[in-house]
Amino acid sequence: MSAASSSPRPGTASIWWHAARPNTLPAALAGVIAGLGAAAGAGARFRPDTALAAALQRGAATVPGRVLTPDQPDFAFTVNLVAPERPR
Repeated sequence: MSAASSSPRPGTASIWWHAARPNTLPAALAGVIAGLGAAAGAGARFRPDTALAAALQRGAATVPGRVLTPDQPDFAFTVNLVAPERPR
């Protein structure tokens, strides 16, 4: 029996959690934090509703948009680099 087959299979929720790669969320939110800092530096009034909406949108766009479905655009827009055969 190999070591891989002796370990128990993770549950569905665990698989989805790791597929969402929660470790990448701080990097996704870095742009929102930088934008809030730039707005504060320019003298804009802090609006928690706008900050929350930007953070939620950025987090939501990062997880399902790029992480869970990264191959669809590659499949839809592939370029055939081999020249097709010409009829003789």
